[in-house]
Amino acid sequence: MNSSGNSVKKRQRVGFLTFDLQPFTEDCLHRVSTAIYPHELMGYPVFFHQYQDLARFPFLPSQLKGRHFGVNVEGSTPEGFASNMNWKAAWECARESDIIVLFGLQGATALLTVILGSILNRMIISVNQTVPLKWELRRRWWVRLLKRFLLAQCEYHVYQSPVSKDVLMTVYRIGEDRLFFAPFEAGASGFKEVLAACKQNREGLRAILGVRDRIVFLFVGNLHVFKGVSCLIEAASLLPPGTDFECIFAGPEEPRNIIGGTIEYYMNLARKFGIESRVRFLGSLPPHKLVEWYIASDVVVLPTQRDMFPKVLVEGGLASKPLITTSACGAAGTIVVDGENGFVVEPADPSSLSVAMSAMLDAGLRESMGRRSKKIIDVFCNRESETKGFASAILHALKT
Repeated sequence: MNSSGNSVKKRQRVGFLTFDLQPFTEDCLHRVSTAIYPHELMGYPVFFHQYQDLARFPFLPSQLKGRHFGVNVEGSTPEGFASNMNWKAAWECARESDIIVLFGLQGATALLTVILGSILNRMIISVNQTVPLKWELRRRWWVRLLKRFLLAQCEYHVYQSPVSKDVLMTVYRIGEDRLFFAPFEAGASGFKEVLAACKQNREGLRAILGVRDRIVFLFVGNLHVFKGVSCLIEAASLLPPGTDFECIFAGPEEPRNIIGGTIEYYMNLARKFGIESRVRFLGSLPPHKLVEWYIASDVVVLPTQRDMFPKVLVEGGLASKPLITTSACGAAGTIVVDGENGFVVEPADPSSLSVAMSAMLDAGLRESMGRRSKKIIDVFCNRESETKGFASAILHALKT
């Protein structure tokens, strides 16, 4: 018997359907598996990750590589999906689990898992991160329809950011009594370890990396068109004449786009705006090299047209950097507070972005905003709070 007097079956399996088992996901699931013991957590990654075999809990290995499918219609929020489905993960998760946790709504695989789970009378819990309300309402009608169907099959819902609660209650009409809050930790603890392992000081790194006295605007992420790389290049060209700056881009190309997504495309754009010498693309970097750029940079910029809760902003904040993002980012208002630790601008608006970047030319402002960024991240990205939120939802479901 539990404290409320309800019986709980002695041992049940909680199946987590996840995108993959990259380190920060593995860490979260490991913490949850400990918190819900003696019940067993089983992971069902949809896609392969090179570190999946390091998982500290049982899981169904995946060798599937995700294939991207993008939808970009003018006037609507850009969409990006994995177009292929992991049939085995869906079936095994539904068949073997007493409770299914959709750790993010993983496209077609999640849809199949929900259908199979409903047929088998499994209890389903969704885990949600969303774009802000304004941008959720601009998503394609069929995306919202499928999402509404998925969420309707779930008994309880975990939301990981304040805007996600707003969207769940307003757009998808989910009652607050079915919601549990587990603030997104976003791999903050792991990044702190990498940050602490870097023994080079900032000035030394800036000399080694060849930026010295320049103002460095750092972008981290894949070079997909909806991430706003083109907007950042154009905004940089509008900075006050004589500004000594450099825009650094760290992340892989996305050549599957019809237009854009490649380093060649963006360098041609920089050449068009006359700032080719002010733009540098580094490609993908290992964590210890990436952290050097976080330390050496002055401002972290993510001018995205659609993002849920990007880790880059968490990492930038932990490195004590001011942050610039857009109103289409689910972290806006939570870890990027406009005018407090950075700026929130409208997406695809180079002029507004340039104004925010120009404000960051003030060294005193950068320093004060950077300190505030770290404090905000340290409070929000809390491992214990995230673990407790997940455990509360799962244990509550087990009681019912």
